[in-house]
Amino acid sequence: AAQHLGEPSMPAAARILATNGVRWAWQMLHLTDNDWDQLGISLGLKTAGFEPPWCAHPSLIFSG
Repeated sequence: AAQHLGEPSMPAAARILATNGVRWAWQMLHLTDNDWDQLGISLGLKTAGFEPPWCAHPSLIFSG
C-alpha cells in the first residue's frame, strides 16, 4: 500500500532507529534524552510509554 501511495515502506522514525542500531522496541527504553534529541525523533514516540510485557511479568521470559 505504501508503494502504491508513493510513501516509503518503512516510516522515517523506524528508518532512523534502525540506521542507529536500534533493532528492538525494548532498546528504546534505554535511550537518554540526549539520544532522542540526536535522533530527531518525535516527542510522541519518545513519550509513548510502552513497556514490554516481560517487564511486568518476568514469568513470560522463563517458563520452566
